[in-house]
Amino acid sequence: MKKIDLKKFTLASLFENRLFLRILALLIGIVSWYFVVTQISVNQEYRFNVQVDMDSQLESLDRLGLKLVGTPEDRVEVVVRCNRMIGGG
Repeated sequence: MKKIDLKKFTLASLFENRLFLRILALLIGIVSWYFVVTQISVNQEYRFNVQVDMDSQLESLDRLGLKLVGTPEDRVEVVVRCNRMIGGG
């Protein structure tokens, strides 16, 4: 094993070492990934406009003794709130 002479040790020589640069790059990548995943916009909100077909549900309503009153909305808005890690945002 090679001994390190602290008198000749400089910061420039450290950045010329390929192993040190690989480890430093890995650490910077892990810290950056952790920051993005945990700190930036942890809760996401997704909004979807979903088309609803009430004609296919009329038979089910009749069997239950229910009747559709008024004109049905053919689109509804669905809002999903979840953790960013779950939603994949």
